[in-house]
Amino acid sequence: MRRIEHTVQKQTQPQNGPARKKDTVKPVAKPYLTGKPWNQNSLKRALKVFGTSVAFAFVNIVVGSALSLDSAFLRVLLNTLVILICLVILYTEGMSAGDTDVAFGEICYAQKKEGRNVSKEDEARCYHRLHGLLAGLLGMVPALLVTVPYAFMATKQVYTLQSLPSWASAYSGIEGIGDALSYYNQHIAMGLVDVLRLLERILCLPYANLFSPGGADALLLMDRLSPLFMLLPALAFWFGTLRGPRSRAMVHGSIELGQRKRDRKRRREIRMRQRKNENKELV
Repeated sequence: MRRIEHTVQKQTQPQNGPARKKDTVKPVAKPYLTGKPWNQNSLKRALKVFGTSVAFAFVNIVVGSALSLDSAFLRVLLNTLVILICLVILYTEGMSAGDTDVAFGEICYAQKKEGRNVSKEDEARCYHRLHGLLAGLLGMVPALLVTVPYAFMATKQVYTLQSLPSWASAYSGIEGIGDALSYYNQHIAMGLVDVLRLLERILCLPYANLFSPGGADALLLMDRLSPLFMLLPALAFWFGTLRGPRSRAMVHGSIELGQRKRDRKRRREIRMRQRKNENKELV
């Protein structure tokens, strides 16, 4: 009985050997040329960063007031989510730009290794760690031109004049009352500070929604910090470009993994054909 049990157990064991580990993509880095921090693609990418920030400001105009909720939890959650979406979009665009530059650098490296000439313009277009930073900062220059001056000019806002209801106009002709009511009819011209405040609030509306529950003091602090908030999109784009080499290495890893799977499948098919031929010869 022991021999029979041992034989049964031996036959029920898997014949394919130990379970093979699941294939995972591993980064495969390849050499590439290093370019210049500033090249012919910098302006185009700066315009992309600027365009994304303008689109973000337009979205703020459309949905920003709706995100000024009474619930503190929902206010913080939704406005933070809007900010993160913008930063993630710029991070993804930066990573795509970095991946493209690394790929171009690999092509230039291969050409140079083969002895072919690589122009200075093409070599400058290759990947450089500071390229994304310069392009991002250039794209946010218009926003910084608004927020930096206003950060120094901003003062604590105190609301003074209000609109009078229509029925109050009946008392404007009464002596002693009309002079007091005429104060509310004064029109204050919009100055440079007011224009800068309007543009700054459009650019920083999600941040204003986060700071507004704290009152005038909190909004003044936001005005002081607004240039730093405008640097976040540029930094997100730069951090994305820094992931370019890693992204390109993962692309090569995916290609190599696919090649290994095809080779393994081809070897398996060869072994199966050999077994079929052997069985035919035995018959």
